[in-house]
Amino acid sequence: MAGPMAGMLLSGYVPEFGIDGIYQNYPDHQMVWWWIGGTAALTPIGLMLFRALYKEAEDKAEEEAERVAAAERAEGAGEAVPA
Repeated sequence: MAGPMAGMLLSGYVPEFGIDGIYQNYPDHQMVWWWIGGTAALTPIGLMLFRALYKEAEDKAEEEAERVAAAERAEGAGEAVPA
């Protein structure tokens, strides 16, 4: 994702030199950094917004792990495994 995005941002906001080394458009470096900052902020914001969903998945995985561990302990002790 970083490679294509960097190419798009540079070609769109930081133009090459024009005729005789003079810019045809003034480079907009600030917009490049706004895009980089915005994409970097997506992960922490997404983690906060979807915290309940992640917590639910973690709880289900923990319950399943505990169930499997109990079954393995019961199997090792020769007891009946609850369904």
